[in-house]
Amino acid sequence: MTLGRQLKNLFERDKFYILTNGKQTEKNYFDLIKSKRSIYDVKVKYLNATPSKLVSYAQDFLNSANQVWCVFDIDNTYEEGTLIPALDKAEEIGINIAFSN
Repeated sequence: MTLGRQLKNLFERDKFYILTNGKQTEKNYFDLIKSKRSIYDVKVKYLNATPSKLVSYAQDFLNSANQVWCVFDIDNTYEEGTLIPALDKAEEIGINIAFSN
């Protein structure tokens, strides 16, 4: 019989970062779906930036999370020429993309 301390099995939740340039709608939506009882540790960050700059900022979180997502509004981004470069960069560095419209 061993009298040593029993170690608790610690469960580390998968960590997700969601970065969005939607100040109210997108950020509020993701804040609402977060739960302390969730099996995921979700961090939502707002950044007033173009899609390309949002992807560049998101790159800083790749080493500290299981998944990093950028969610941005695409109403004007295609016409402004900022959508395609952001998609290319995200694919190159391993950041997931989601759109709102």
